[in-house]
Amino acid sequence: FDFSSPYGMRLRNDRGLVSSLLAADLSSNPKFTLVDRAQLNKVLKEQAMGLGGDISPETAAKIGRLVGAKILVTGQIFTLDSDLQNYDPIQGKGQILIVANVIGTETGRIYAQREQGSRVNLTKMADDLAAKISDTITNQYTNFVAAPVISASNRLTEIISSVQGKPHPAISIQFN
Repeated sequence: FDFSSPYGMRLRNDRGLVSSLLAADLSSNPKFTLVDRAQLNKVLKEQAMGLGGDISPETAAKIGRLVGAKILVTGQIFTLDSDLQNYDPIQGKGQILIVANVIGTETGRIYAQREQGSRVNLTKMADDLAAKISDTITNQYTNFVAAPVISASNRLTEIISSVQGKPHPAISIQFN
């Protein structure tokens, strides 16, 4: 998803740049299949689920079911300058904080990652954040997706077939 900011239009270019760089970095990882944001927005509009704010675990679950996504990445960008006048994206001035939320659509589990630094280093910060997000998805994948439900009879069948035809240890017990 595109990143948002409580500063509205003031950080519009930074939001777009960070979202685009994260998508480019994550899509280059062969482990991931990204859903096109334009396609996602089309589905959301058709389902009347326009997202104006933060994505909750419940909303993430609905979106995941609609588009087949297992994980959503969204976030916000903040300026760390107490005086917004010190923030000048044209001159590359200002300190920013980028917070990314990685949300499992099946479990609602959220992991957050962040990067902060000078506006001049925004591209490197986005690249570093993409690496953190990639590591989080790879290392925490089992926490993002729900375990498949297996019936007791199917589980018993799996156990029997896994030991059938294989040598088993012999145990001898002697009572005195």
